[in-house]
Amino acid sequence: LVKVENAELDASDAAQRAELEEQEAAGRAAKRPRKTEECEEEDLTMERLSMAAMDVVMKHRLMFEVQDDPLTLFCLRQVSKSFKKFAESVVSAKVKTLDITVTPLVHGKQRYGDGKFDGYDSETFDSDCFAEDANIVEYTKRDKILLDFQPSETGEGGYKPTNADAATFRWDTGKLDTTPDDEYDQSDDDASRSEYAYRGLMLRVYWHPKDSDPVKPPKRRDYYGRQNPSLGCRIAEFHLSSRYNAGIMTKSQCGVTVTFEVLESNVSETEEVDEEEEISEYETDEEAESGERRVVKIVEKMGHYIQFSGRIKVISVKVSFNVIIRWHAFQVKLELNRKYSRIKKERPLTTTESEYHKFVDFASKQEID
Repeated sequence: LVKVENAELDASDAAQRAELEEQEAAGRAAKRPRKTEECEEEDLTMERLSMAAMDVVMKHRLMFEVQDDPLTLFCLRQVSKSFKKFAESVVSAKVKTLDITVTPLVHGKQRYGDGKFDGYDSETFDSDCFAEDANIVEYTKRDKILLDFQPSETGEGGYKPTNADAATFRWDTGKLDTTPDDEYDQSDDDASRSEYAYRGLMLRVYWHPKDSDPVKPPKRRDYYGRQNPSLGCRIAEFHLSSRYNAGIMTKSQCGVTVTFEVLESNVSETEEVDEEEEISEYETDEEAESGERRVVKIVEKMGHYIQFSGRIKVISVKVSFNVIIRWHAFQVKLELNRKYSRIKKERPLTTTESEYHKFVDFASKQEID
């Protein structure tokens, strides 16, 4: 037999009873006589009093209950105009208190060969999976950029760097061989000096939940399963080109917007002469035995190279609260999947349980403003 915890069964039974009570209440309401005009006026007065009472409750009590509960705030926004107005006021205050950081990554190079996973670190590597044919790109990390919310007189404000030195970072690839990749066997040695393996720059944006937040950062492990310190919740990553013109740019992804200034962007192409010895075959048995060959002539070969360098300054980051709602809803969804899978081995889910699961699933997939 499959064991289901008593608390879960008790909660389920309570939900079933609540549904029956709701059905009975609906039946009684359908049998009630129509109201007179006097009753309607009394109801309007009671509605106004109820709304006034609810304002007091929301401002002085409910705010402290839900300010650290993103999913409940999302639910309140769907209930009524009053609750939506209240929820948005809480959200506008909460979204200004997030702990946000940006990690710049430069010199991205694709790795090849059997050792492409060696030294794997999720902070500086980008991978689609751990299969043999996976695309693995390794970056070089620059100093983490710390951000703090700053209001704006002309807009909603945003998160701006508090460590100005780290907010400006530079890169320089050195000379990259532009020889087509079909002339290489795509090994790590070739990739380290070839343009075909170069993948540019990247900005990764992290949210670090506080202890009071219901969202917990995902566990971080290396290639061999050993646990490493958490990096927080990665809420966006922006792949940047090495060929930008100087100026201010804005990029958005999944409710996160980053504004940065390209201070420098340089591309240089050069040709150099590579000298190669062209040698003859072994001409005598003695030469073959000693491994010596005769040099016939020196052949010059032209090498084509390209070099990228530049400097970028991160100006600000904006985060939609819907990003936080999605993270919370996704984690609740995982918990519900585990809990409901156990319950369904004993009985079907109630209507309330099924509807709640659908609601959480909807919240985890909602579009970002």
